[in-house]
Amino acid sequence: MRSFVSDLGLRRSHVSIVAAQATSTDFLPHAIAELKNRFSRVSFDCDFTGTANVIPRLIDGTADIGVAFQSSSDRRVRNVISVPLPFGVIVHVDHHLAKKSAVRLGDFEDELVILPDHSISYRMVLDRMIEGRSFQFRSTVTSSEPTFIVSLVRYGAGIAFGTPVGVERELSEGSLVFVPLQDRHLKPPALTVTVAADRALSPLASVVAERFRNDAALLLKRFVPET
Repeated sequence: MRSFVSDLGLRRSHVSIVAAQATSTDFLPHAIAELKNRFSRVSFDCDFTGTANVIPRLIDGTADIGVAFQSSSDRRVRNVISVPLPFGVIVHVDHHLAKKSAVRLGDFEDELVILPDHSISYRMVLDRMIEGRSFQFRSTVTSSEPTFIVSLVRYGAGIAFGTPVGVERELSEGSLVFVPLQDRHLKPPALTVTVAADRALSPLASVVAERFRNDAALLLKRFVPET
């Protein structure tokens, strides 16, 4: 294995990655930095987009590896790993909901909520959860940019829904707080690493995919309390 890794590091190679936008702040930078330390001559092409655009890029061959927030049943792709993520609200540390160990839908009736638009997979999670129910969010802003939504929460403009992915730094620093959402209609998203089913990965791409697999599995240990 050591000689195999060494050979990879000496060879000039390229890996193309298409990933959901929220992974651009911590998950992918951390993984790519570690990989660059091991394989200094390897080049990476990292394109960030909405989850819905990840699978088509794998199918048309313009990306080697996809990282998204939902598993795909499309037989033209293969899920390398799919890790269910905790789903809840992101709130400012001084917000009254930050003191809760968990929240429910009824806690949001009087809250100013910042919603993702339909290009972000979290919106589908929310829409499915409230489908057929009388509950309505009191939305102040809708946006397609995850980092903009997080910034609004940081400035006290409201609360937002999501997973710890994309706010890792703020959660570690303590400026924002993640509170899990409990609801029987909730179907949490999963961080999924996906490749094309009809194309064999290069040895290097396999190493990259494995790195993503390990980092995704570690997310649960970082942000989900043991019961």
